[in-house]
Amino acid sequence: MDATRLSLPDSVCWVYSMVDVDSRAVLASRAAWSSSGQLAKLTLNEGVQAVRRVGVADEVLVQSDAGSDFTSEVFQTACAQRGVSMRCKVSQAGGKGIIERLNRTFKHDFAFRFDCSRWRRYGGTPRI
Repeated sequence: MDATRLSLPDSVCWVYSMVDVDSRAVLASRAAWSSSGQLAKLTLNEGVQAVRRVGVADEVLVQSDAGSDFTSEVFQTACAQRGVSMRCKVSQAGGKGIIERLNRTFKHDFAFRFDCSRWRRYGGTPRI
């Protein structure tokens, strides 16, 4: 799980993503104007629901950096309520390379090719 910051012409946008390491499927992704433990929690909930919908009953291990949104009480409580284990040591096996690549692809194939400033202008929420 990761959050990536997008610098737009008139503002900043944060994209939270949860990716399955084995299949490289994006389980959940949300965007907002600011980073927060609450948005990280919503992305976690959506990602865990996606895993459960396909019949995976195993424990979910979430790996992220030690950013304040992932170490926040809101996010940690959500992990505990869902029975999710959390790991913030990115140098371990199954590291964040896959999600960092997704972030790069998202930035280059979407955000840098389109005028995303209209999201802010029209009062909308960035959607991916």
